[in-house]
Amino acid sequence: MKRLLLIVPVVFVPVLLFLNVWQSFRYWEVEREIQELEQVQIELFQENKLAAAGIGYLHSPFMIDEVARESLGLKKSVPGQVIHVRIKRSGTAE
Repeated sequence: MKRLLLIVPVVFVPVLLFLNVWQSFRYWEVEREIQELEQVQIELFQENKLAAAGIGYLHSPFMIDEVARESLGLKKSVPGQVIHVRIKRSGTAE
């Protein structure tokens, strides 16, 4: 019985120390992974802000007018060039 009481601490103390070191290593690895993910999150947030600002700029009336004139070759119409067409509900034009 006394021998068993001596063997139990001799076996379990190193095992518990090993488990403590192993758990600390796992904690360190998870903490490092979290820091990497936080950095990726910050980078994605910055990209999202830039994309939102770009979309806001492209939706501005000035930018729409500029793209229409330069890229598409469109011009502003004069009132005499506009033709209004009314369509009756029966499907014939007036």
